[in-house]
Amino acid sequence: MSTIAELTREAMKSTETLRVLKAAESDEAFISSLIQFAETVGFSVTEDDIKKQMVVDRELAKTMGEDEFESVAGSMLGARMSGGHQSGSNC
Repeated sequence: MSTIAELTREAMKSTETLRVLKAAESDEAFISSLIQFAETVGFSVTEDDIKKQMVVDRELAKTMGEDEFESVAGSMLGARMSGGHQSGSNC
């Protein structure tokens, strides 16, 4: 397993993982937590992979609105954004 979409689906199955990701104080903390989770479930992702997807998700959220984005994309990266810790300059 290796795609961000597959990793997203796996992470969304875990209430604890989502809690940890939403609580991340920075993009770096979020990325680090996501990489740790990925390793535990057999995914191979890099910091760069996640940063690229975060940029894409943020741009999509701007055009759709965060609520619509979350309902359509179901993205944990979108969930991070709605958790109040947006910091697009970190990507």
